[in-house]
Amino acid sequence: MVKIMGIINLTPDSFFEKSRYNYGILESTADIVDVGAISTRPGAEDVSQEEEWRRLKGFVENWHSEKQLSVDTTRAAIVRKVYETVGPFIVNDISAGEDDAQMLKVVGELALPYIAMHKRGNPRTMDALACTDRPIMETLCEYFAEFEKRAEAAGVKDWILDTIRDVCNSSGTGRMCGSPLPRRALSECQLRVLTLPDGRIRFCLR
Repeated sequence: MVKIMGIINLTPDSFFEKSRYNYGILESTADIVDVGAISTRPGAEDVSQEEEWRRLKGFVENWHSEKQLSVDTTRAAIVRKVYETVGPFIVNDISAGEDDAQMLKVVGELALPYIAMHKRGNPRTMDALACTDRPIMETLCEYFAEFEKRAEAAGVKDWILDTIRDVCNSSGTGRMCGSPLPRRALSECQLRVLTLPDGRIRFCLR
């Protein structure tokens, strides 16, 4: 079953301008509303935990939609605050638990659905770290196979992989955007690549 996620960014500087304060999504046919309070576009400045919560607090306190709520954050403390305010929701973490050592533990403890994304560095360093001499698929398979172990150890049972944040090969080509993959055993990591008409590449397990 396909579900549509709409995005609202509570930021003045998110990469996609139309997502900023895009409250119209609440009236759309989207099944899931993903809200974030920190821009992760290349070069974006970091935002303190206090400011992140200040931006999110009013939104989650007034959340009464029948849509499923997803919150884009890398901080376990924010996950706890949102959970205490609205109950269960989807945690959308671009760092796959790497930016906060408590993240996976808290998600496992609260039994929340979790989206893990691949990234290297942070918005200030990501462009410089995007390229690698290793095969892209090898890099991704190794990254998510290791994540699977960390998620299992932390008791995270319901998770989705968002395959690509920003990866390219050593020639500078092949930067890709990927779609989430349903959870599967990743030990073999057999993937096929689908190229869409607009040039984006999506990954599916064989």
